[in-house]
Amino acid sequence: MYGPPTPPTHYRAVPDCAYLHAERRKPGVTLEQLHLEYLEQHPAGYRYTQFCEFYRRWLKRRGLSMRQVHLGGEKCFVDYAGKKPSIIDAATGEVIEVELFVAVLGASNYTYAEATRTQQVPDWIASHQRAFHSSRPQART
Repeated sequence: MYGPPTPPTHYRAVPDCAYLHAERRKPGVTLEQLHLEYLEQHPAGYRYTQFCEFYRRWLKRRGLSMRQVHLGGEKCFVDYAGKKPSIIDAATGEVIEVELFVAVLGASNYTYAEATRTQQVPDWIASHQRAFHSSRPQART
């Protein structure tokens, strides 16, 4: 009815998904940031939605996965986050770097996070205690 489809009038550079994947492993790197870098090199390139779609399709074709099954109550994964957040002292306005403790239950992915002053043993132990206390079912009143 409308005739044969017309061929594209220009070529758009396809994103290098292997490069994108390697870059995304670096702390703080986002697809949005990588898209902006891509557009700097290829101003007529794909817009963000299509750029992300190329990357998602590439990830799907890789087919790599590592399924882990954890029984309820079996494992809790704990660590401090790599990047230090900061808080502002309300009284002085001072910006204070803190440590971010994170605990995740294996079966449910229930996540607990809190900021502590240090990664020293007293803070480490106290964070564990609070994490386990918060994950217990609370009595209903």
